[in-house]
Amino acid sequence: MKLGKNKVYTFCVIFFILFGLFMVLTKGFEVDVDLKQHDVLRFKFSQKFEKQDVEKVCNQILEDKEYEIKTVEVFSDSVYIMSPKITEKEKNRLIESLGNLYVKNVEGQDNTKKLEDFVEGDDYRFYTDAKVRLRDLVMPYIIPSVISGVIILIYIGIKYRKINNGKIYRTVFEVAVEGLLLVFALAGAIATSRFPVNRMIIPILIFVVISWLIFKCCDFEKELKNVEE
Repeated sequence: MKLGKNKVYTFCVIFFILFGLFMVLTKGFEVDVDLKQHDVLRFKFSQKFEKQDVEKVCNQILEDKEYEIKTVEVFSDSVYIMSPKITEKEKNRLIESLGNLYVKNVEGQDNTKKLEDFVEGDDYRFYTDAKVRLRDLVMPYIIPSVISGVIILIYIGIKYRKINNGKIYRTVFEVAVEGLLLVFALAGAIATSRFPVNRMIIPILIFVVISWLIFKCCDFEKELKNVEE
């Protein structure tokens, strides 16, 4: 599908590129908590825990604040709670509440733990993570993506050189430009929709573009069969 042949497709590409550029220049991309500067509370349980129990505690203490919970899969005994800002009071309440999640109540005894019962470094760790720049997130993928794209375009040029009396090389250039515009349009759509950018978004975009290039190969295959017939 070439730009200009489908008016709806062309309009969407142009709209998302231009409006997305406007949103990036005025507001930037919306990003997940772990890509912003954020406070982190890493709490270590003495046993396996249920994530939904941690979520209940966070909902009660952090209330309407934006936060994210990540579990450590190796031993399944630690959790990371991330939020743009966790106050000292909220941190202390989280430590006590998490520490008392699985305390067994023995009749006649008060097993509730107090804040002073927890030792930083052994039971928990509290720190601030710096903001992750999007360019640092994108850079590791640029060279592999470019190499993959070039290989596919060379493959198209060699295999389908019979199409259009050898003018396939000009068509390959057009495909490369269209693919680049598709990348900008997708990025613009993300910026326009204010969908939070996370660490998975770049691999997903690469998958979409590579899939699109494979789709173009299928189109050329049909054209080549028509030429040979």
